[in-house]
Amino acid sequence: LIALIFAANALDNFITRSGDRIMDGANEFRFISYNIPGMTVVEDPDWHLVDEWEQEDALKTISQIGGQVIRVYTFSIKKYKDPKGMKRHIYAPRQYDEDLLRCFDKMLQLCNKYGIRVIVPFIDRWDWWGGIDDFKAFRKARNFYEDAQVIQDFKDFITDIVNRENFYTKVKYKNDKAILAWETGNELNPSSSDWTKAIAAHIKAVDPNHLVMDGKYGIDLNSLKDPHIDIVSNHYYPGGSGTYAQRCKMDRMISKGMKPFFAGEFGIAPTQMFADLLEEVINDGTIGTLIWSLRPRNKVGGFYKHREAETNYYSYHWPGFPENHGYDEIAVVNLMKEKAYKIQKKVAPPMPVPEAPIMLATSSVHAINWRGSVGARLYDIARAVNKAGEWTIVGNGVSDCKQIEKEGPLFDDKTAQPGTQYYYRARAKNEAGISGWSNDIGPVKA
Repeated sequence: LIALIFAANALDNFITRSGDRIMDGANEFRFISYNIPGMTVVEDPDWHLVDEWEQEDALKTISQIGGQVIRVYTFSIKKYKDPKGMKRHIYAPRQYDEDLLRCFDKMLQLCNKYGIRVIVPFIDRWDWWGGIDDFKAFRKARNFYEDAQVIQDFKDFITDIVNRENFYTKVKYKNDKAILAWETGNELNPSSSDWTKAIAAHIKAVDPNHLVMDGKYGIDLNSLKDPHIDIVSNHYYPGGSGTYAQRCKMDRMISKGMKPFFAGEFGIAPTQMFADLLEEVINDGTIGTLIWSLRPRNKVGGFYKHREAETNYYSYHWPGFPENHGYDEIAVVNLMKEKAYKIQKKVAPPMPVPEAPIMLATSSVHAINWRGSVGARLYDIARAVNKAGEWTIVGNGVSDCKQIEKEGPLFDDKTAQPGTQYYYRARAKNEAGISGWSNDIGPVKA
């Protein structure tokens, strides 16, 4: 059965462009899904390598909600203020971190396994984890977009990336069908179209298999005429003129009949604003849109969480939790699932019964943690004084919607008797049913 599922998820074609649409073979390809910035490196609660289990949790989530596509964040760049030992993808021109690139390799391997496409922006305008200012600083240059040596360095970086051979699959990135498109960058602001034209032509020269997206913040009219640019895009956040749906409608009108349009990011707004945007995307021929942003479960238990700037909005977590009612998480993630299937002309399927969770070893009855299950809403925790003995549920309907590094363990067995040794197990549940029991851990002395 597992082999059949993976065969069904196989990616048979590179995504191509036909006029102002994108195609998967002979079929138009459209999508509604999530940006997942933590797929190749994690910044919360501190910077560290992403774990394979966390990547897989994210992709299982996208598969369950019908997302089809993710957009990752840019390659990180060494900053002058980085502490010693800080890992970044790029340390200097043509000097890269192999561990971080292997995380990228693993992501691509898993994207192929689950049939998920990925959009990859090369570089960031902002300095969140290193951007254009840090890249030009390698040459002490004034202007990222105009300095000849910096432009050559950036072209060399692109060449190195697209020609990288995946450590796990042995497939070069330029030959990997999981990559939907290379994006010139994230929210870039070149003073003219010359830089974009040169970079897009270079990407096509070294990788003719994949689509190229203009990463400028907003549509550059020159990109609509550039034969090397396949997709134009925009991002929608508070501060612009009009609703997100109105902005998208205008952007689609500009690009219609010329190039596919993609609403690459949207967020930090009321749920109705999202609903109106998603309907506009579905109805006006926009190829797709991705909300900002999804964070997966953490390998040590619970979820990763991220606050969006100084707002009261945070990252989204599937299947949505009442603890996050302040930014309407349950309604938003259910809306995203409904529209992800609607844009494919499908009806969203019911939730499946979750898989069993994975209990994590512990030395304290007051720190019980587990790796949760995609689609699970709550968990039951059972305890026994020996594995063969009687199991008693001591935690009924426990949530794993916590960032345990900041909020503490998922479960504290306050009824444990001092001096007694216990074993623990857990099961996951949602509206579809209850999983089998997890592995057992213990003995743990109270």
